[in-house]
Amino acid sequence: MAGTNAHAEYNAPYVRSGMQGKAVYCVQTGVRAFGLGTASDVVVTDGIWGPRTDNAVRELQRRAGLKADGIVGRETGDIIFRAIARDQPANAYDCWGYVPTKGMFLSSYGL
Repeated sequence: MAGTNAHAEYNAPYVRSGMQGKAVYCVQTGVRAFGLGTASDVVVTDGIWGPRTDNAVRELQRRAGLKADGIVGRETGDIIFRAIARDQPANAYDCWGYVPTKGMFLSSYGL
């Protein structure tokens, strides 16, 4: 059933510096699942975009060969969402409407 529901926020607004709330929390969850923003540069999942979140997003973009602009659009969001879906499927359902992605269906992420 989950795989048949269209992503309500398929074209969700970009998530970036200066923002707060659920979308930032989801980005923080994803960069941590990806293995960034841990150890000495801990990204706290508090829903507030700070310098550590910004650094982790930019590092993710560099590693993925994307423009390291610190803005979570559909390309960066897709990577982040895949990390959440892989490690924390329950959070993936919760974050589906907040992170811009390339996929319209949860089934494209194995959910």
